[in-house]
Amino acid sequence: ADECNHRFHRVALGRISIRAVPDNCEVSIDGIFADYPPILDRPVAAGIRTVAFKWPDGTRREEQVEVQKGVLAYVMGRKD
Repeated sequence: ADECNHRFHRVALGRISIRAVPDNCEVSIDGIFADYPPILDRPVAAGIRTVAFKWPDGTRREEQVEVQKGVLAYVMGRKD
């Protein structure tokens, strides 16, 4: 068994891929800026994550997604 006690190792990780239409937006995960889309196969802590999209004209969208350990979750943000 792995006896490592580092906190990081106790966090169950899933993966998330995020796309947006149009893709000229900022993407945040749980309120923290992540990147501009597409974001592909990014490790993220398992649990309910809130993915927010913010376009240059001020339009905002939020999607909630359940990230499960070892599973790739997919989120699509649409401006319209």
